Amino acid sequence: MCGICGVYNYRADDPVDGSALETMKDLLAHRGPDEDGTHIEEHVGLGHRRLSIIGLSTGRQPLANEDESVWVSFNGEIYNHRELRQGLLARGHRFRTETDTEVLVHLYEEKGANFVDDLRGMFAIAIWDRKARKLVLARDRLGKKPLYWYADSERLIFASELKSILSYPGVERSPNWKALHHYLSLAYVPAPLTAFEGIATLPAAHVLEVSDGKVDVRRYWDIEFRDGDDRSLDELEQELDEAFDETVKIRLESEVPLGVFLSGGVDSSAVAQRMSKHIDRSLMSTTIRFEDPKYDESEQATEFAKLLGADHQVRDVGAGSTDLIEKILWHFDEPFADPSALPTYYLCQAARESLTVAISGDGGDELFAGYSRYGQIAREESLRGRVPSMLRQLVRPFATFYPKYARGKTLLDNLNLDAGAATANSFFYFDGRDKASMYSDELAGYLADQHRTDRLFASIWNECGSNDPISRAQFLDYRSYLVDDILVKVDRMSMAHSLEVRSPLLDHRLAELVATFPSSTKLRDGEAKFIFRRMLSKHLPHEVLNRPKRGFAVPLHRWFRGELRDWLRDVLFDGTLLARGYFRREYLENLWKTHQDGGSKIIDLGTHFWILLMFELWHRNYIDSTKFLESELVAAR
Repeated sequence: MCGICGVYNYRADDPVDGSALETMKDLLAHRGPDEDGTHIEEHVGLGHRRLSIIGLSTGRQPLANEDESVWVSFNGEIYNHRELRQGLLARGHRFRTETDTEVLVHLYEEKGANFVDDLRGMFAIAIWDRKARKLVLARDRLGKKPLYWYADSERLIFASELKSILSYPGVERSPNWKALHHYLSLAYVPAPLTAFEGIATLPAAHVLEVSDGKVDVRRYWDIEFRDGDDRSLDELEQELDEAFDETVKIRLESEVPLGVFLSGGVDSSAVAQRMSKHIDRSLMSTTIRFEDPKYDESEQATEFAKLLGADHQVRDVGAGSTDLIEKILWHFDEPFADPSALPTYYLCQAARESLTVAISGDGGDELFAGYSRYGQIAREESLRGRVPSMLRQLVRPFATFYPKYARGKTLLDNLNLDAGAATANSFFYFDGRDKASMYSDELAGYLADQHRTDRLFASIWNECGSNDPISRAQFLDYRSYLVDDILVKVDRMSMAHSLEVRSPLLDHRLAELVATFPSSTKLRDGEAKFIFRRMLSKHLPHEVLNRPKRGFAVPLHRWFRGELRDWLRDVLFDGTLLARGYFRREYLENLWKTHQDGGSKIIDLGTHFWILLMFELWHRNYIDSTKFLESELVAAR
């Protein structure tokens, strides 16, 4: 993996500030500790930080074609680069290196911005086309590699991380309340928004072209779900087996140590088993161990590692320290409240002791409807069909007797919503009713219809080509939770340790294939990942396939009643947050009382407080002050 950045001044007589570009690069050093490079030609500058994986001695970037009319700065891996290279060579192109990077400039020479259509991999790419005086930015189909951009009347600035853009002279740091409004519901900021006014995410599967000050952003790919299929279950299973095997195999090319993240679950076990088939040495695997057995799968992972003959290591995980939590925030640059970022940080840290590349099982839940909410959607849809509307309306008032954040309340609410609205409601932490009580008069305008997070989700839900609610929920996950939460988390926590992570289950061709399967092959009679488990039954032990799903959770509610309680209280109630005037004191105080008094079996507000904590720490360190950024810059240098 790498870090990329750059500046394109619209006027040809407006030179790039080379010192500012170097600062942008320095802030990405953790993404690419092995090498750095810069290309500046008057009003355009490209920067690069490299983590060497392939072509160790010849992969320096930015890299150009033969006449230096096309330059590229690239973050990612192109898994079909050898196939593409052969075609380019046959058509007369000449290569100086064996890297996948050089394939990009020659492919661009032939196809322009449509070169992305031929790529199979994970990538964020910047190409400067001198002849056309055009800058092209592109991001991979599922959004595994990040890319941010800022544009004003004079220039466009881009980078792999927000901090790099924020360091450039003239870029202001103002909170984007439209983004933060959604964050409070989702625990992440949805693309293309960022927490900073004026800075955007280039969404997954999009290309941006800028020339003469005109910026054009377009989607070049989307996942397509079908409602019907005449293939037999055996035929689908065979196709899946072959496709899965191939997608694991093509991700094993590396000139540095490569291994696997191994939990006790189905997805990582499946990936590890296929890897062991295709490598001629002992598999290296890593897992983490939680003190609380409710969250721990290390024993099962260790047993499976022994079965594979893997060289296995286990790292213990406890409650995050305050210093670690702030360090994690620095890597995200904006509020991000998925608490599994903490164990992911530890997992990547442990893996980096022996690996430079790790293969993960990410994507299996999105691909095969593995999350519990898919089963909830199916149950709710069945209840809507069997329970008359009048009776559902009569039951709805009983939801008011439940404690406000009690488990089970969501189901009573959802029965009187359509499938799309119910799915959105199941995602939310602070919903519209919470915010109506929570927001000060200053923020009340964000409760208007045009800002509602459920409408944001509804627009995505309605774009799906299938009418099947499970397929639509998967489509929603691909467009939101997967790309803006899961993949952001994995990218930042792995890059914090200069570790590349590859995800075979997020291969776009595999995703396209499985999207054609009927949802009944993924969720059948309450069994999630039905066809995947059926296919894997030939390869994995019965006990691996039938373990209950645990996820990658942490006991936040316990930590916030225990070892982190005093710190959380101090951050939220030392007066700084309340003095901002964003939130009402009485709401936060009631929330705190509910959390401290409520039984953990009924009410769990851990993530709600994590959302507020990460928001306030972000505001202090990125909006109120620049010291946080400056101290890390000194450390990077």
